[in-house]
Amino acid sequence: MIRIVDASVVVKWLMEEEGSDRAAALMGLPLVAPETLVPECLSALRKRVRRGLMLEERAVAAAHVLARAGIAFEPIQALAPDILALSLRLSLSTYDCAYLALARKLDGVVITADLRLVDRCRRPDAADLAGRVQSLWADPPMVQERAFRPYMARRKAA
Repeated sequence: MIRIVDASVVVKWLMEEEGSDRAAALMGLPLVAPETLVPECLSALRKRVRRGLMLEERAVAAAHVLARAGIAFEPIQALAPDILALSLRLSLSTYDCAYLALARKLDGVVITADLRLVDRCRRPDAADLAGRVQSLWADPPMVQERAFRPYMARRKAA
């Protein structure tokens, strides 16, 4: 199974906060995310700077870390109908549902620190998504490297 990380996890790499150690444990693993992850993370950095919680220089350095994170980014344009349908059904943002739609497309699991997202995917009307989301606060599954190799081969061939 392929690991898809969301912004709530990646932001923990970029700034010290609760769960940063758990998120950092994922950094060396093969990870995938929708292309929207970058602006989501940059927006979080900007908000922290504007609120006086982070120095601008530190935010720029964090943006450099993000640029070199080694995450395989996937386009989401073709997933637009699925993203919107999920958003309407689950009352979640389209950003959150981009991760879920990508997990369904790639037969992967979203690792998130967003407990609201986890809870929504455990509702009876989201039974099809229950195995597609895992909390950062749980023990992350060990996804075999061999499961990631066919995905990377498909990416390179495209």
